[in-house]
Amino acid sequence: MNIPTSLTLSRAIASPIFFILYLSPSVKTKIIGFLIFILAAISDFLDGYIARRLKLTTKVGRLWDPIADKFLTSFALLYLSIASLVPWFITALIIGRECLVTALRLSVMRGKEAVLKPSQLARIKTACLMLSLTFFLAYDITRTASPAWELYETIPLLLNIILLFVTFLTLFTGAEYLIRNLLPGYQRQQ
Repeated sequence: MNIPTSLTLSRAIASPIFFILYLSPSVKTKIIGFLIFILAAISDFLDGYIARRLKLTTKVGRLWDPIADKFLTSFALLYLSIASLVPWFITALIIGRECLVTALRLSVMRGKEAVLKPSQLARIKTACLMLSLTFFLAYDITRTASPAWELYETIPLLLNIILLFVTFLTLFTGAEYLIRNLLPGYQRQQ
């Protein structure tokens, strides 16, 4: 197992750990969970960069990288909905799209060497989603640490506006995957 694949698998393993830590009412425990989330999000950039730079890309890495991303973002969304910071319908839409795209990836890969590569817009979507989730999780820590903070009414509204944009990007890139890979006449990316 090479370094990029190890980073990818570490991200997948870190996802439920960060989630469990965030369920704690302790600010210190949430901070540890936040640091794990940040390191996992950074590993998403690093594993791809290292794999491309050192020519260490593998089929396993190309398969597991988006799955590890989906684990991390799904656990974050689930926590944020449990904490009443993100509406459940947004969590359901984003996780539903991620499951659909993952199923499509696996069906395309079945018996083939091909792996669906993400579009540039899908990469931007992932970065925007990770960034918005980072802000939500940081907000949750400040809310837990200082419940009397006066900006609490405004921040979730602004964060949810950003998340609505990210949700639109998520649904758009999901439709793009479906059109590109399921409709006759469109070429699959290899």
